[in-house]
Amino acid sequence: MNEWIAVKDRLPEDGKSFLAVLDCAGDQTICTMRLPVLLSKNAHKVLGNYETERVTHWMPLPPLPANA
Repeated sequence: MNEWIAVKDRLPEDGKSFLAVLDCAGDQTICTMRLPVLLSKNAHKVLGNYETERVTHWMPLPPLPANA
């Protein structure tokens, strides 16, 4: 499997879905997304009185199972 890539080191290719690590005040989750969503989430770190989710790392999606 691929290694996680830090957003500060390199952004994913536009037009392709990828796995992303979201950090919201230290609570991390993994989801799929595309580049415009990553850029939107990382544009503002604070919204009102709370910290918004931001993407810290990403990796390409793994291949689908053979019989999918």
